Amino acid sequence: MIFITYFKEDGSIATPCGTCNVDQDISLFGDKAEIMAQIYDITNITLKDESKEQQFLNELIKGSYKIDINTRQPFKVKNDIEFI
Repeated sequence: MIFITYFKEDGSIATPCGTCNVDQDISLFGDKAEIMAQIYDITNITLKDESKEQQFLNELIKGSYKIDINTRQPFKVKNDIEFI
């Protein structure tokens, strides 16, 4: 299972993100959870294959995805930067 922390405002991925055996929630931030909940949200997804989860997590960290703040599901971000 992958837990994804993202900005509530625009769905941009934030840290921490990672894999875990159980669903995570905002309590992940410990004593600062109440403050962090004003800025961040967490969603959990399962791909049912650890290698696929690790590959997807790597793509999340690279900035290839954002979270749709309405559905709380990841979507691929179009990369407008072209390298020459």
